[in-house]
Amino acid sequence: YQYAKFDGMKVSTGTLRALERIGLTDKERAVYTGLLSLGKGTGYEITKASGLKKSTTYFTLEELRKKDLVQRLPSPGKVLFVPKHPQGIVSDQKQRAHELELALPELLALAGTD
Repeated sequence: YQYAKFDGMKVSTGTLRALERIGLTDKERAVYTGLLSLGKGTGYEITKASGLKKSTTYFTLEELRKKDLVQRLPSPGKVLFVPKHPQGIVSDQKQRAHELELALPELLALAGTD
């Protein structure tokens, strides 16, 4: 395996590729894996962990929140971000695949194939 480094943290290219396949951009992968390594963190801490600029980190956190991969937790004096557990991502992907399987007969009928 080859590795990408985010603030000293190594992430294998296989893992990064898997995250790309579920629709994450390079920056989203950097922020998600950085936050995952922290467990939870402020925007500043995530900026350091991801190696991205502060404004890019906050924009990317919002994109990840829209994808239900990050939660924003208000706390006194600061905002904390928490990543979705990797098992939750796998569970969501399995659910999506199951829903697509259920729709397959109708989709095949629309395509004129069986």
